[in-house]
Amino acid sequence: MPEEELHTSSYWFSFSEEAAARKSKNEMQFALLGLANVLVHIAPLYLMCDPFDIRVVPQVKAIHSQRPTIYFYDRYPGGIGLSERLFEVHDELLKQAKSMITSCTCLSGCPACVGPIEEVGLLGKQQALELILEAERKS
Repeated sequence: MPEEELHTSSYWFSFSEEAAARKSKNEMQFALLGLANVLVHIAPLYLMCDPFDIRVVPQVKAIHSQRPTIYFYDRYPGGIGLSERLFEVHDELLKQAKSMITSCTCLSGCPACVGPIEEVGLLGKQQALELILEAERKS
């Protein structure tokens, strides 16, 4: 696939180096992916936009900080203010993500919460919840 480059606006949040040290690279990848899967479903509700208007990208080791990071960005050249709005509701997004994960009756992950087990691993649900708790401690 050709590289896609888009000049737009974004919002991101990173997790501490301590949080990264507590998990293997694989575990962190599953946790970030699980949390990103939840957030990509919740965010459009706060923005009142089409889910394809935003993109959520997890990175185990972000280029700018070398820490686990989740990026949200507008899928429009120059951005249209969606990522700025998500920044404003950051705490509420995490609160809703936590609620969505804990209220789901699946054991390890499913398409209705963090994503299928094949994508997030057997502990994806638990690991995504641990990341949310880590982010709440930072706030």
